[in-house]
Amino acid sequence: MSLLHPYRVRLAVSAALLAASSLAGAPLVGAPLAAQSPTLPVVRAGSKVADLLEGDVLMKGAWHIVPEVRPDVYVVRHVGRGKRVALYTDVDSIAFDVTRGSTHDFVVLLGRDSAFSRITAVDPEPLRWDRTGTHAGATADTIPFRLGRGNKIYIDGRVNGSGTLDLMFDTGADAVVLSKSGQRKAGALTVDGAQENAAFGGTTTVRTSRRNVLEIAGLRWPELPLLLIDRADADGIVGYRVFDDRVVTIDYGRRILVVTDTAPSLPPEWAAFGLRWENGLPFLPVTLVHRGGERTGWLEFDTGAAWGAFVSADLARSAGIDGRAEGTRTRSSSGLGPKRVTTDLVRLDAMRFGSHALRDVPVDVERPSGERRRGDGILGMDVLRRFDAVLDLRESRLYLKPNALAAAPYAALATRWGPIVAIALAVLAALAATAVLAVRLRRRSRGVSSTS
Repeated sequence: MSLLHPYRVRLAVSAALLAASSLAGAPLVGAPLAAQSPTLPVVRAGSKVADLLEGDVLMKGAWHIVPEVRPDVYVVRHVGRGKRVALYTDVDSIAFDVTRGSTHDFVVLLGRDSAFSRITAVDPEPLRWDRTGTHAGATADTIPFRLGRGNKIYIDGRVNGSGTLDLMFDTGADAVVLSKSGQRKAGALTVDGAQENAAFGGTTTVRTSRRNVLEIAGLRWPELPLLLIDRADADGIVGYRVFDDRVVTIDYGRRILVVTDTAPSLPPEWAAFGLRWENGLPFLPVTLVHRGGERTGWLEFDTGAAWGAFVSADLARSAGIDGRAEGTRTRSSSGLGPKRVTTDLVRLDAMRFGSHALRDVPVDVERPSGERRRGDGILGMDVLRRFDAVLDLRESRLYLKPNALAAAPYAALATRWGPIVAIALAVLAALAATAVLAVRLRRRSRGVSSTS
């Protein structure tokens, strides 16, 4: 089984900045400090490595102090209604209440060196877009999609005036990516760099191409960076950041994405969640119910994953789930990284999303492999397609409501013999129907002879 899973991206503007932080989007060169003066807050450090707290997510060793970068900028991309951000050195700490549009300058004193630093909610490299043709005056943008391989969301798009590309919309990705097939269809691309790409299954080095044009259903991104990879489930991947600061409604019944500037008014049957962002990816609280016990964990909202749910070994253990003892079979999965991850498929009693619940949910329980943690696990399309969703990237909120697919069979519960058994049953049914027809024909023939 091969599944596409989320990856992290970092678009650095120089080798010095690339070394300055392991977090995507930080540091990037910002405007000069308004006043590099003793009046700036000072935090002391005895080590170049510090921890960063963003909201309630603590990222160990995420901040690397580099005095040569002036200022050293960390961008808080998903502020929502406000977020507490703190830096913890080995001897000191500093914290700021970050709101939309705010910027906070300070100095990290590392021995005799002063590292002028900035935490900001102002994105220095936003992905700008505009509407074209008849869409120019629209207040909402509608993008048709289809459910393809792994029940993932596929849309049509063009890059640099190319023919139509088959692109997957992936909330577990924050970049736009072209695979080899997409690169061939897009024609000549200017390759202007390379970067490390942290993916499910490990880290790889990928090529980059800046200043491209992406077009999707009347929307146009004129200055778009691309990652160039070897393989994907389509010609490319469209990460959620193309819709940053907007609201995306995923309507599975009508097979459309609706993109608006504000969230629609929703009735009470929509369950609401505040999102947690970890390494630039969205997580929501989900409760696992199993054998009389309950445990809530933070699972990534990932439309780029085909499975129902991937649960970390730690969350499974705390929820009383024994993957090796209860698993119906063992599976091996891979993402864009070089390693494969082994899991045990377990049928969970229930999975609760606020006031909504799914029963007998197949979950892949991690066998510890050294895979980098992503919250407590991942929700994929074998579960997510059962809910219409409103993803509010401006307020960092998610709304879910069960749809007509809620009772659909789970793809993960089909065995490898399923297709063979189905064919065999169809053949037996055909043979049985033929035999019954032959008997009826013989009986009818006898009836005609007796009356002639």
